[in-house]
Amino acid sequence: MRGRLAILVFALAVAAGSAIAARAEPVVVFEEPLLTQFHFGLTPSKLPRTKSKPVRLSIAGSNKTRDGSHVPALRAVELQLDRRFSFDLAGVPVCETGIHYDVRPNPIEREGADAAGAHGQVTVEVAFPEQPLTTVSGALTVYNRGRKPGGFDLDGWAYFSAPVTGGVYLPVKVRKASNGRYGWKAQLEAPKIAGGYGSIASYSMHFLKGIVAASCGGRQLQIASTSTFVDGTSRFVTGIHTC
Repeated sequence: MRGRLAILVFALAVAAGSAIAARAEPVVVFEEPLLTQFHFGLTPSKLPRTKSKPVRLSIAGSNKTRDGSHVPALRAVELQLDRRFSFDLAGVPVCETGIHYDVRPNPIEREGADAAGAHGQVTVEVAFPEQPLTTVSGALTVYNRGRKPGGFDLDGWAYFSAPVTGGVYLPVKVRKASNGRYGWKAQLEAPKIAGGYGSIASYSMHFLKGIVAASCGGRQLQIASTSTFVDGTSRFVTGIHTC
């Protein structure tokens, strides 16, 4: 009975915590070094040096501690993408449907299906006081929210169906930038999860072919990732693809 009650409490907390709550977050001290990884891949991997070619872009990141303890909650991820990348969402419909946390199936999954530009997965770990660490994964769909000045917006939605139920909403803003090697900046905001006791342990996104194109004049492409956590720490990682 106690185990079923704990699962029920966890389910309610994840669902409620996905919409960023106004109350203060739990105070948690993280003494162990935080390990953050980021990488990306392109298909095809070999690209022309001057003319851009459509590719399937995949990105993935993960966070963990050296001793396996609970990681601090992720608050944001900023990606700086090589200037040789380009984006074209002209062929992807714009999703106008809102996200409803208390409805299953979520209307966006049905009404916005043709507006999906990427798919992936989100893994969340939750550590309630005096409860064992729990890890759950959910399928992620990224929807096109349309053009904005200097770029476009995306909305990610991941749903956890077992052993708990709840969803996580991940808005992403992609804008042109001018920073030496990098020509694009993507800002992902992570919500408060499970009342602040949940953390995003890993994520992945695989964009549909035709949305991203790239060339390889410098023999390699780079994406720099900066992850910011609720305890004030940040981690910078650079992914490199030889092409």
